[in-house]
Amino acid sequence: MSKNTRIVIALILILAPFSIALKISKPTWIHEQHEVPITQEFKAFLASSGLTYFDAYKTINSDAYKVSLFQTTLAEDCFAMVYVIPMPINAEAEFIIARPLAVAAADFFFVFNGAVSDRYPSLKQWAVLAANRLRDLMNLPKHNAIVYGIASSAPCVNPRGFAWDLSAQ
Repeated sequence: MSKNTRIVIALILILAPFSIALKISKPTWIHEQHEVPITQEFKAFLASSGLTYFDAYKTINSDAYKVSLFQTTLAEDCFAMVYVIPMPINAEAEFIIARPLAVAAADFFFVFNGAVSDRYPSLKQWAVLAANRLRDLMNLPKHNAIVYGIASSAPCVNPRGFAWDLSAQ
């Protein structure tokens, strides 16, 4: 038997019990796709910025990505909607927020831990998720790792200019 064959067999023997244990124990850091609801605090923040909660709808057959709609109350001559979608795992819903309701958004961006970005903050979210895995092993409280995708339907409302300090969310 060659050296490479022995290494492969050793790896299989070492990793097989770990794989079985992982499937049985189902650690909390393994994410399943599930809906992340918009909290009352988040709704109150948007209400203080002139937006009222209007409705929510599923974007795909799963409960994982539900878009919440907020209507502007800033001006009578401005009928605009702001779409919010929480993305707790990764950027796979990025295309949804770029074209909510199959209409191109006037502006769309992402908010992560108070920072506004034109691009999905994958690396920052990954770092927080990795730190949360370690914090979970040590039974420490986790940090918020949710990225919010935000889109507006008309240029008369500018949610990008809000003070997006959502650390309490």
